[in-house]
Amino acid sequence: MRQVLFDIGDVVARLEPGLHDHEADHRPAIDANWRACIEANPSLFNGPTVLGTQWVADENRLTIACRGTDYATLIHWLATPGAQTPIGAGRSGGAVHFFANAVMTGSDGRVVMGRMAGQTYNAGKVYMPSGSFDPDDFVDGQADFSANMQREVAEETGIDLGMAAAGEWSAVAGRGLIAVFRPYRFAVAAAELADQARDWLSTEGDGELAEILTFAPGEIHRDMPGHVRLFMETFKG
Repeated sequence: MRQVLFDIGDVVARLEPGLHDHEADHRPAIDANWRACIEANPSLFNGPTVLGTQWVADENRLTIACRGTDYATLIHWLATPGAQTPIGAGRSGGAVHFFANAVMTGSDGRVVMGRMAGQTYNAGKVYMPSGSFDPDDFVDGQADFSANMQREVAEETGIDLGMAAAGEWSAVAGRGLIAVFRPYRFAVAAAELADQARDWLSTEGDGELAEILTFAPGEIHRDMPGHVRLFMETFKG
């Protein structure tokens, strides 16, 4: 799948009223698919989320329109052949799954990531701690990307992004996917951050992560999804 990495000055996501077209058109199939999903993995939870309806990007801003839906709809959409359109030649498109990645970077430039636990939908994959948006992430109809990342990182690792200096935005766009990245540089080395996160996992973690790892700028791993590999290949620390 072709993916493109580009820099952006800002990112905005606006919540529209009404059902997403995929949910309106496929509800019986969505429910049947979800029953099969929870039969295979009973720990999955069908909570609220959002799914983009259209997006456009230039060097100044990425703008996404989205509608509220549920996780079952998102999973069915991701699994439906033809539902995700390629990015094409330009920086615009239709329905899209979008999410934000806080790139936790130590003073030595290494990046802290986690391996998803076995009961999660993406079990075994290696990511920056992140999660889908839900309607609570929106204030006056506009997504708070920083708050979403801060919450996800705190829930999964116990680390406070407020202790780090935020960097510039970038994004990876591919077939039906936009992954937004923002580096957060801490005053301590990545190994210390990783130890903090491991302590959190052993006592208070939410169970999303099975392992904490660190990677040097430019280093990739076979279990990283394509958007993470593409970002890391060019990341300078």
